[in-house]
Amino acid sequence: MVQILFLITIWITYWISGMACGRWMNLGLVSILVYFSIISNFGVEGSLEDIPIIKKLLKRRNSTRGNDEPIQKYNSSSDCTSVTQYLVNADDPCSYYRCSRATLKFEEMECPDGRSTTSRDRKRAKKGKILETFPCAAKARTCRVKLSKEQENTILSVPKVPRCGLDIMIAVDISCSIAPLDKIKVKSFIQRMAASLPIGRAKTQLGVVSFDANVHHVLWLNSAIRSIKAVQAIHRMKLEQTNRRLQCGTATYDALNAIRNEYFTYEMGDRPTKPNAVVIITDGKTVPVDRANDTINAAKALLGDGALVFVVALPNQRSITMGLGKFIGWAEWLQMTTKKNIFTAEDFDLLESQVTNLTQSFCE
Repeated sequence: MVQILFLITIWITYWISGMACGRWMNLGLVSILVYFSIISNFGVEGSLEDIPIIKKLLKRRNSTRGNDEPIQKYNSSSDCTSVTQYLVNADDPCSYYRCSRATLKFEEMECPDGRSTTSRDRKRAKKGKILETFPCAAKARTCRVKLSKEQENTILSVPKVPRCGLDIMIAVDISCSIAPLDKIKVKSFIQRMAASLPIGRAKTQLGVVSFDANVHHVLWLNSAIRSIKAVQAIHRMKLEQTNRRLQCGTATYDALNAIRNEYFTYEMGDRPTKPNAVVIITDGKTVPVDRANDTINAAKALLGDGALVFVVALPNQRSITMGLGKFIGWAEWLQMTTKKNIFTAEDFDLLESQVTNLTQSFCE
């Protein structure tokens, strides 16, 4: 009697499911029900795990991950293991996090102009999942940098220097000792310098990093194929610290090491047949001061590789207030390059007057 009632239940289930499911799905469902009918009626103990296809799937899952092994969830402060690891910024479609080769930490990067991460990848990032492929796969108008006409006219009005093939990296100090308004003037100076260079694949290539206590990516050597593209990337450069307690420092040594080990590489656009140049824009010496030798050694390593090293010295407002003079980094700078390659700006408003002098010195 129990068996008859059970079979009736099976066929009722088959008939109801036929209203919503396909024919083959119905047959699969009935097969499973019949299977449990048989093993229950003949006293055979069984479970879903005894079904061959389910047993096979469980075996495959257990071979790739232990039953008790937790899945690692990543966030922007996590350690990473490979430069091919990326973490999407779930809150900003125009940026992502890349594993730094120097620190094996995730560092925030900007997507190329007009590109963004996908909504699918941003949802995955909220679950702590990483990518092994470059994440800026979508086009997005919101991630395009558009300069005003007035900005374009001002920045692009700088006369071009003679054509010369160089790979130039700029390391710009955005530490807490520089006032916010002066940082904007420094950014304008870099933009005008980019506009004055004949940028292109067969011409001059330009890359940019900024630094405080950490190093921040702005532009790869092979990212900008025209001057306007470089100007737009610099326009997006972040100038202020999100955590002044942790980020107020002047890690010039880290910036120079990143330039040497990550930016002056074939993958990032460095051309073996073209000379390299590094421009360090800073208002003072290395902080913490006990890392000054690291900065000097990093600059000497670049010189040893054949790169030209230039310093653009900015007035240090804190030093001026204390009556110690405008430029407090001479002892360090003179060990990093020759005196003729050190340019000083007596005032931030006079900084842009150095654009022509500096860019022309590249091509001498």
